[in-house]
Amino acid sequence: MKKLRIVEQNFLTLEEGCNKYLDDCRARNLREGTINHYRQSYVQFAKFF
Repeated sequence: MKKLRIVEQNFLTLEEGCNKYLDDCRARNLREGTINHYRQSYVQFAKFF
């Protein structure tokens, strides 16, 4: 008999993932200009899709 495993799946929306990444950038004390650049890149990426 096969053993059963519990697989945990955590799905994020693109927006949630981007926000988590930007929060991580702030926690790593990246410059605000760099974070703004990343944010704008994500906005353009989201518009494309």
